[in-house]
Amino acid sequence: MHSSRFLPRPQQKFKSDEKWTELLPYAAEGQVSLDEEMMKKTHLITNISKAPKEWKSDMLELDYRRLARRSSVLLALLAISLSGQQFELTAQEVVPMQTSESRASLENTAARDSPKATTPLQSRFSVTNNTEAWSRLPLQLPELPSWALTLVEPLPKATAALLQLDHLHRAQNPLGAVLSGKLRWAAADAIDCEYARNYAWADLQRAGLSDKELQSFTADTANLSEADRVVSDFARRMTLAANQVTDEEMATLLEMFGPENVVAMVHTLAFANFQYRLFLGLGVQVEPTGPLPPIQLRPDAEAQKSITAPERVIPEGRPAASTTAASTASVGWNQRDPISLELSLDKQKNRSSRIPLPPLDRLDGLSTARKEHAQKVVWSRISYGYQQKLTQSWFDMLQTFYQEAQMDRVFSNSVFWVVTRSNECFY
Repeated sequence: MHSSRFLPRPQQKFKSDEKWTELLPYAAEGQVSLDEEMMKKTHLITNISKAPKEWKSDMLELDYRRLARRSSVLLALLAISLSGQQFELTAQEVVPMQTSESRASLENTAARDSPKATTPLQSRFSVTNNTEAWSRLPLQLPELPSWALTLVEPLPKATAALLQLDHLHRAQNPLGAVLSGKLRWAAADAIDCEYARNYAWADLQRAGLSDKELQSFTADTANLSEADRVVSDFARRMTLAANQVTDEEMATLLEMFGPENVVAMVHTLAFANFQYRLFLGLGVQVEPTGPLPPIQLRPDAEAQKSITAPERVIPEGRPAASTTAASTASVGWNQRDPISLELSLDKQKNRSSRIPLPPLDRLDGLSTARKEHAQKVVWSRISYGYQQKLTQSWFDMLQTFYQEAQMDRVFSNSVFWVVTRSNECFY
């Protein structure tokens, strides 16, 4: 390492024990040269207590590499010394190596010595505003999936929330892209949703699985590894007959994956089944350029305030509702008296939780209302306690839908009753 590679030809030399205040005028014009011994030192300037505050705050904002290229090496080293950083000099640049201690020192110094408000730099040229600048950039908007194109007119805000939740589950799932993709593919295959099957396959390809590995997972469950077999079986049972999942099966999953991952698996399958039934109901087809990657959407909160869903109008001349259809529910609730239902409810309440309850401090960070709710409702406490982001994102989407859809409460609760009864869900 030689100083001559990047320092200016010396016009005036200084020894290391000279005061920094005497060097500044020369350093600003690149007239200072440092010998190799000085460059190896991590503390060029030790007496920084007398440095003016405005110099300290200015130094903290310096770009060390730019200064090195412009030969103002002493200024760079002064800034490094003020921030408590270590450094090494190469033939091209000054490279600061921040440690946690130096970063804390930097932040503390900035907080203590920086002025409360800084005056923005004046540009030499005219500057447009941010909105106008974006409008003039030749950007290509990502293609939306067919289900979003179907929903965006009647439910624009809920569609945006669904796109965000879709991205979370597909691109940021705490289980990772491979495990979450396998769960979603098995669920799609169980209810024969071709659209979802294609999307899960494409996501697994993006995650790095080869065609051979994908064929192995999707062809015959008998030849799967133990972990893949357990994952596939659990996904299918949760999709087709969740009420038949046993305590023993959950115990096996907990032993293999742990409570955090098991709760994430349940959330992944719950959202997948919600989506897949939506896809089947809408009758969507894979896009000509699809399956599409997940879209990272960042809605503008202010702009969304001006977006409204169309008014809900009850169409005239609706056909009369049929009451002759036979119920497919196997539970004969109409044959049970209130006392037996009460006893059944008490039995359910006294069951031990399959998943250990998380400590209450895992609910920290929730709003007061959601924290109180989670402390009262067991499944909410488990969901928030082990997978707070997945749970909160689901409720955010659901709340957006309810506010925008303006569904009749009697109707929506009646649908909820029918669904829970059909699934034989005790809830």
